[in-house]
Amino acid sequence: MEMHSQAQTQCNHNPRPVEGDMTLNSESAEILAANANTVFSNPLLASEALSQVPQPPSGCSTIFYTRQSIPEDLLRWCFNLVKTNLYDQYVAAKDTGWSDNSKWKEMSEENTLYLLVRGAEADVATGSVQIGRASDALGQQNTEDLLGFMSFQFTTEESGGAAEEGGSAEEIAVVYCYELQLIATARNRGIGAYLMKILEKLGQRYGMRKSMLTVFKSNEGAIRFYRNLGYDLDHISPGKAMDPRRARRISYEIFSKSLRFE
Repeated sequence: MEMHSQAQTQCNHNPRPVEGDMTLNSESAEILAANANTVFSNPLLASEALSQVPQPPSGCSTIFYTRQSIPEDLLRWCFNLVKTNLYDQYVAAKDTGWSDNSKWKEMSEENTLYLLVRGAEADVATGSVQIGRASDALGQQNTEDLLGFMSFQFTTEESGGAAEEGGSAEEIAVVYCYELQLIATARNRGIGAYLMKILEKLGQRYGMRKSMLTVFKSNEGAIRFYRNLGYDLDHISPGKAMDPRRARRISYEIFSKSLRFE
């Protein structure tokens, strides 16, 4: 779900992993996010970056797509899974509501990246993440093997620190999880934690200060899951940034986790 500010940027700088901690201003944060987007728009660079992520749970394989490379029917499958899992919560949230058009537009944003997990067949490698292509289609796959997906972006967000002190908020580079959705039979198998580990590893590698996500307050199971992974309310979350009376009227919270550079 998307309930946060975004900065869409382009940059021709040479993309590379970031070594060591950095003190970032808003301009350098935009450059870091743009560099990461440049990497993952290039299949060869993306393949190299994804070769160093954790191994999937037993019996699973993982496929990476950009928004440009994911086939429309596969994107539609992801959209339908979001609707199946979260429609009732969107409708119950008076400050959000559900719109097919709005959700499709959000999931179709240019810099959105996708990791799809499927049950591994005998002839499918389960190790490194595969790079998907626009020629892939659900008609060539067994749709019953699809277990879930994560969508995410490298972007910028308000740091929260300056705003708390009454100053102008500084932008920091973050990796933002838009969706983490699994079919019912794929839950409690370690797949969600595996995808979050990939998110955090990629965020670390390309200099993101935080890993962030938005979750409905009513989704207590998801909140427990993220807290167990070390996430907590971010400074810009309604529960932290607003007075309690206003915050109670907001249906969601924003969680984050600091990414320490290795």
